[in-house]
Amino acid sequence: MLTRVYGVPHARFVPILLALFNTRELIFQDFETVNAAFALYAQNPKTDFADALIVEAAKHAGATETVTFDKQAAIALGMTLLK
Repeated sequence: MLTRVYGVPHARFVPILLALFNTRELIFQDFETVNAAFALYAQNPKTDFADALIVEAAKHAGATETVTFDKQAAIALGMTLLK
């Protein structure tokens, strides 16, 4: 989503997000989940950060499966594709 909306490649967003996460002025509700999502996003250039955050939030909530209509997210992040 970020790449599509702003036209900035994934590789450029990784350091931007990292800088935001390291800013003292920002406080995250669950930094452990955000950090895990960032790691997942950084390793998967075909994913959106939002999808990575959904996957990690579901894991931290105890979900054993996360479903999506997004074929690319299902493939890249191990989500279950709904048809």
